[in-house]
Amino acid sequence: MNGLIKLALRLPVSWLLFVALETFAQISLKLAAAGTAEQGQLGDWLATLAADRWFQASIAADVINFFVWMSILRRHELSLAVPLSSFCYFTIVAFSTLVLHEAVSPLQLLGLGAVGVGIILVAGPDSDKNKVITKSSLPVAIANQLDNVDAKKQETVQDGAP
Repeated sequence: MNGLIKLALRLPVSWLLFVALETFAQISLKLAAAGTAEQGQLGDWLATLAADRWFQASIAADVINFFVWMSILRRHELSLAVPLSSFCYFTIVAFSTLVLHEAVSPLQLLGLGAVGVGIILVAGPDSDKNKVITKSSLPVAIANQLDNVDAKKQETVQDGAP
């Protein structure tokens, strides 16, 4: 957990805004869904949903968050951005417990712990040290692999194997 806190403190404001907006959008959407009873006709239900203030707030948060996410993607690698976006799982569970009074099972908490470990492994403080193949070294890595395959074929042919 300490690693998650350190990682969160290193994140720019856009990341914190992303998590806050995504959490708000999900909680608002749940409140909208709970507040609209099932209607006889699909059109009636959609009209009721469209008029719901929580649904409107969720859509607005999602639209704003789209632009926040685009700014994040401009500055960060996708392989880092997507795992870091998983912070939302923690905040959504926390707020669904606090605001919606939903229960969280021990198994769900275990799952959240696994997500936390995954975030630390993928995007944690040592992730830069563990990179093996980068964007610039990818063609070199592929070329080296092909050279290794060719060399093994040559060895096999020289040894007399078909």
